[in-house]
Amino acid sequence: MTEKISISDTYQLISDAKLCDENMILPFLNDVTNREYSDSEVSKLVVIGAIAGASYIMNKIGDEKVDKLEVAWQFFKVLAKVYGPVRLIDNTNMLNPDNAKHFDRFIYSDSWKQIQDTAATLLRDKIDMTGELRAHLKSIVDGQVPFGIEIKEHKKKGEENND
Repeated sequence: MTEKISISDTYQLISDAKLCDENMILPFLNDVTNREYSDSEVSKLVVIGAIAGASYIMNKIGDEKVDKLEVAWQFFKVLAKVYGPVRLIDNTNMLNPDNAKHFDRFIYSDSWKQIQDTAATLLRDKIDMTGELRAHLKSIVDGQVPFGIEIKEHKKKGEENND
């Protein structure tokens, strides 16, 4: 029998997912995937399954050894197929006039270096691309920063970092 997932079910499933051990994970995942769900709920089910899997591994190796924010970030990058540097911006920062710095058009120099390396790899691998894209990538490799973006250095320890 399938059942519709309610908001309270979602919170309960997340709570249950965090408790998964080797005896619980497969029955839990079967329970989650045997429910009726709408297209808008599919993402929640995938995340709940990922929480169960991550919880199982963390329980096995020791929860204290895991940087949970890094796990979430890596999960995002892998699922979204984001392989280079990325910056997440919380748009609610617009609610405070002191937060304009969060919307500056800049990237850090280490991210710029990764972008240049990726552009060089794409050019070297001679993937099929338009002449316009090839010229754009070559300009990046040559150090031309596109789109009016500024390159900033990370602040050293002890310096205030307002970025």
